[in-house]
Amino acid sequence: MADRPTISSHPSGGRYSVATLNANFQALRDEFDNVFGTNGVGGANNSMSGNLDMNTYNVINAGSILDSAGVDLALQSGFAEEWASKAEDSLVSTAAGGNLVDEYSSLHHAAKASASATSASSSSSTATTQASNASTSATNAATSATNASTSETNAATSATNASTSETNASTSETNATSIISSIGLNYNFDSSTTMADPGTGDFRLNNATVASVTAIAVDATTNDTGNPDLSDFVATWDDSTSTIAGYIVGKKVGTPATFFVYSVSTVADNTGWLQLTVTHVTSNGTWTAGDDCIFQFSRSGDKGDTGVGDMSDLIDDLTPQLGGDLDCNGAQIQWSKGADVASNSALPVLTDGNYFDVTGTSTVSSINTTGGAGTLIKLHFDGAVTLTHHATNLILAGATNFTTEAGDEVEFVEYDTGKYRMTGWSLAGTAPGGGGGGAFLGEGASGASVGDSGDIIRVNQQTLDTSQTMSATDNGSCAGPFSVASGVTLTINSGATFTVI
Repeated sequence: MADRPTISSHPSGGRYSVATLNANFQALRDEFDNVFGTNGVGGANNSMSGNLDMNTYNVINAGSILDSAGVDLALQSGFAEEWASKAEDSLVSTAAGGNLVDEYSSLHHAAKASASATSASSSSSTATTQASNASTSATNAATSATNASTSETNAATSATNASTSETNASTSETNATSIISSIGLNYNFDSSTTMADPGTGDFRLNNATVASVTAIAVDATTNDTGNPDLSDFVATWDDSTSTIAGYIVGKKVGTPATFFVYSVSTVADNTGWLQLTVTHVTSNGTWTAGDDCIFQFSRSGDKGDTGVGDMSDLIDDLTPQLGGDLDCNGAQIQWSKGADVASNSALPVLTDGNYFDVTGTSTVSSINTTGGAGTLIKLHFDGAVTLTHHATNLILAGATNFTTEAGDEVEFVEYDTGKYRMTGWSLAGTAPGGGGGGAFLGEGASGASVGDSGDIIRVNQQTLDTSQTMSATDNGSCAGPFSVASGVTLTINSGATFTVI
C-alpha cells in the first residue's frame, strides 16, 4: 500500500490530537499490507513471493503487470499479437519487432513461404509441360521436315503433270480444230450486211434479221488452220441442174442451238470472195460479231430426164399443153369451192377456188382479181344483193343493175385483170336483163328450159319488177296483161319498139 497519509494540524476543537490521528493512519496501513502481502509480514509493501491464486476470479483495475526485469507484460502481449497477425506485406511496429526494428509478421512470412512453395510447384509443373512441349515440337519439326520433303516431291510431280496437261490441252485444241475442219467449213461471223469481201476466214449476211437474209458473202479462205482457200469447192454449190442447188446449214460453235438453214440457188465467184443467193428455210438464236460458225453443205441431185407419161414437170411448165384428149380416167373436172365471202362494193373473192358462197346484202360493183384473164367464177347468193352494172369492171346482162334472190347463182368470166362479164345464171327468182323475166318452152336448138312442148312457146311475167332500158336497136314484146311495179321504170329509146300483145 502507498505511504500512509499524515496530518500536521487540524481545526481547533478537534476530537483527537494530530498524533492520535497519524498513529491510526499507520495502523491502517500496516493492516492493509498484512492483508495483501502473501508472506504475512507487515510492512512488506505487498511484495509477493508466491503465486497469486485468484480462485476463479480476475485481476481487475491493474495498472501494469511487470516481469522480473520490470517490463510491462501487458504490452508484450499486445506486441506478440501484432507480430503474429499483422497482414502480409505490412510491417510490424519497431516496438513489437523481435529486434526492436521494423520487420514483417509471422503471417507475412508464412504466406510468402506458401506462395513460394506454390510457385515452385507451378514452376515444376511448367517445366514438365515445357519439356513435354519441347519433345512434341521436336516430333512436329521432324514431321514437318518429312511433309516438306513430300510437298517438294508432290510439287515436282504437279509441275510435271501441269506440263503434261498443257501438252495435252494443246493436242486437244489441235484435235478439236481438226474435228471441226472435218465436219464442215469454219468461218467467223462478220456483222456487216454489205455484200463485199468480209475478210480472211469470215462470212456476212445481207440482213441483220436472219429470216430475211437473201444473200451470204464468204471469203475465199476459211477460218480453219492455215486459212486454206476453198473457193473452188464453194463455187460448185450451184452446179446442180435442180432449181434448188442444195442447202447450207450454219451452226454456232459451242452453241449448236443457234443455227440457220438456207436453200442455195446460185453462187457468184468474185475472186477472193463468193456471194451465195439463198432462201431462208429455218433458223434459231442470234449471231454476234466474231462468233465461230461451221458451214455444212448438202447438194441437190440433178433434175432427171422426163419419162413417157411423166407429169412431174407440169409444176415447172407454166403453159402446159396437151397433145391429145384429156382423159380424166373415170374422174371429173370440178369447180373448186373457195371460202365464203361477205358481199362488199369490191367483192373480196380469193384464189382458193372458183366457186364462192356470197353472204350479206351489201351492193356489189366490182370483183377482186382472181386468176387473171380467162378465169371463170360462179357466185351463189344467200340473199338479196344488188349487182351494179359497170361498162368495164362489172358488165351485166342487159347492161342494167340486177338484184339477186336467195339461191341465185351467177357466172362470170374475168376477161381482163379485175374486170368481169356475166356469162350465165341459174336463178331461183327474177331473170336479169328481161322485163319481168321469161323463157322458151319446146324442143330443138334452144332446148327445154322450163318444160316440154311440141311448139316453141314464149312465157313472161305479168309485172315488170326490174327497171329496163331498150336501146334504139332493140325490139321487145310481151303478152298482156302487163304492168310496171312501183318504183320500176321501162325506158324505150328512140328507134326501139316494145309491143304488148
